[in-house]
Amino acid sequence: MSLGDYVWIDQNSNGLQDEGEKPLADVLVTLFDGQANQIATTITDASGFYQFSSLRPGDYMVGFTRPAGYAFTQVNQGGDLSKDSDTDQATGRTVVTRLSSGEHDLTWDAGLTPTSIAALGGHVWDDGLSDRADGERATNENLLKGVIAVLLDATGKEISRTLTAADGTYLFDNLPPGQYQVTFELAPGFASFTLNHTGDHNSDANPITGQTVLITLAAGQRDLTWDAGFVTQPTDIDNGHEPHAHQQLFLPLVTR
Repeated sequence: MSLGDYVWIDQNSNGLQDEGEKPLADVLVTLFDGQANQIATTITDASGFYQFSSLRPGDYMVGFTRPAGYAFTQVNQGGDLSKDSDTDQATGRTVVTRLSSGEHDLTWDAGLTPTSIAALGGHVWDDGLSDRADGERATNENLLKGVIAVLLDATGKEISRTLTAADGTYLFDNLPPGQYQVTFELAPGFASFTLNHTGDHNSDANPITGQTVLITLAAGQRDLTWDAGFVTQPTDIDNGHEPHAHQQLFLPLVTR
């Protein structure tokens, strides 16, 4: 009977073991019984794996000691137990699990996110025809793949560009703390950007320029809330909406 599995670096902080994310070696792992009494310790190997063997039937719990410079990622994301993180973000421990006679349970994983780097990202979606577009990303609206998002520094100089993925998301990762802007290029088949600053899941792109306001990222901050909505007909833009608390003004389009 055994209990164990895997510790990895969750670079995008989504709580899932994505392709290309690396294992984390030498993480201290502690085995507890159902009453939180320590039974044994081990460390993850070079491939990020750990295992407690020769166990008896009973209740167990696994605890992970967080290395300096890391935080525990989101827990229980997705529907695949072999790909998620099972570790409470505050305590570093799993829930209690019961091990039956002859069982080898190798599904108890921990994802750790670096805290010294920052990231910026969000979603891009089709907000429909201009006469029905409300600037809010609804669950039945299509997310857009292949849209160009451009990362700028505070002076408007281009740093990097990327394309949105199949789920409409884009990400600029491994960023130092500082101030940034994002400009979205109008996708083929769309006439303009939708209204912005209209609610919780809204578009942050200026309807005229396609550019966000100036964004300040602190060390370790992963701000994935900067979205853009598109409409398929020209729209009569009304910039009279109240901005979010973190958004104060529109910045003009920067010519590069």
